Order: sequence, then C-alpha cells, then structure tokens
Amino acid sequence: MSAGAKMSVSDPDPAMTQVRDSAEAGQEFNPLAHLLHELNQPLTGLQCSLELAAVGPRTAEQYLRAIREGLGLLARMRMLVAALREIADIEQDGRSRREEIRFDALVRGIIDDLRPVAQSRAIRIDLDENSFPHLCVVCRDVATALFRLFESVLSLAASQSVLSVRMNAQIRQAAIIVGWTEENGSAERPMSSPPELGLLVAQAAWHGAGGQWNSEISGTNRTIDLLLPWADIDTNIDNQLPTSASGDRS
Repeated sequence: MSAGAKMSVSDPDPAMTQVRDSAEAGQEFNPLAHLLHELNQPLTGLQCSLELAAVGPRTAEQYLRAIREGLGLLARMRMLVAALREIADIEQDGRSRREEIRFDALVRGIIDDLRPVAQSRAIRIDLDENSFPHLCVVCRDVATALFRLFESVLSLAASQSVLSVRMNAQIRQAAIIVGWTEENGSAERPMSSPPELGLLVAQAAWHGAGGQWNSEISGTNRTIDLLLPWADIDTNIDNQLPTSASGDRS
C-alpha cells in the first residue's frame, strides 16, 4: 500500500484476517467435549462406589473408605466443572477487537513475575534474549492466558530442571517456543490435575484470541509453540529477522 493510499472501511485488515483464520483453524480444538469426557470417569466411579456401599451390610471401615473415595472423586469433578465454566465463558465471549502487543515484552514480564515460583522449585529459566522486530496483533487480551500457561508449566516441570523459552521471528508471524521436562509423563497424570486443566484453559483462551497453539509430547519432554501474526504482515522482513536456535517452525 502506497503512502497516499487509504484503507476504506470495507477493506479487510490483512493482519486481522490472519487472526480470524487462526481462530477458525483452532475450532477443531474442542476443550468442552474433552472436559465432558473427562468428567464422565469420576462420575462413573462415584456411582459404582455408592452402589457397592448400598449392596449390603458393610463394616464401618468399609463405609469410611467409600466416603473417602467419594470425596476424592467429588474433588476431581469440582475442578473439572470449574474449568468447564472458565472455557464456556471464553467461548461465549463474542467481543473481538484489534489490539497490537509487544509479544516478547509481555512474555518477559510474566516470566519475571513468576521467577519466585521457579526459584522455589529450583527450576532454571533459560530465556532467549532475542526481541521481535514488529508488534503482533490479537483480537482479545492474552496476558491472562500466558500467565496461566507459565504458571501451569512451572507446576509440571521437574524440580531442578530447565524451562526453555525461545523467540523465533518468522516471515509472517512471531513464535515463542516453550519447552520443559517433567518427572513423569503426562500419560501418568489425570487430566483433572490443576496444572493440566490450567494448560487446557490457557489453550482455549489463546485460540479465542486468534493465536495458534502447537504442542508436542515425547516421553517426559513437552513443547508448546505459541504463534501470533505480525501487526503488519505485508512488511518485507525476510532479511532482518533474528532467528533462534529452534529454526523457522510453522
């Protein structure tokens, strides 16, 4: 677009078009269906526990065990229902407004706020020193989603491990790659655990803001790529972007 050209009201904003496209791509991610499936397990367990307790006379110890098991299942259900409410609120929020943000500065600020948490668990944060050359665009606030993400990751990461945060400036988008190691693989941890639910809620909020979220699990190693489009995606930036060691991953 030339210096004298003006965008009319009906002209599409290319950056917001990419944000909307990203949000549509994220529609395949269905956290509500996932949580409802997870909720069925403790519900079934509670029903079985109560039915067994009602079959016939039991000792006081057996009744007490059934009550304790039921309370544990109820606690899991309460956490799942709370996550369902959060995600339902996110999906029902129809507000959409263009906002340009300094993605790298926002992430650095959140990590600084959470450093005491990392230090309490002897987790070293390896934060990339690269900075993005352009602003990024979102259609909703993402600060809460990012805080929830890093808070959950610090709970999942193994004590005395390293949390890696890499910034990768790509041609049409900014990417922040978060990697960490866990003591046990995610397959051994219930979905209803608070940090796993925190990641799910953060992912829903990220998709709602028009971002892309790619995750990978390999044994005890986990990686999440957070992608946001540049505010001005028409800018020719092929030869001026700093690239992290992670390379150009889309």
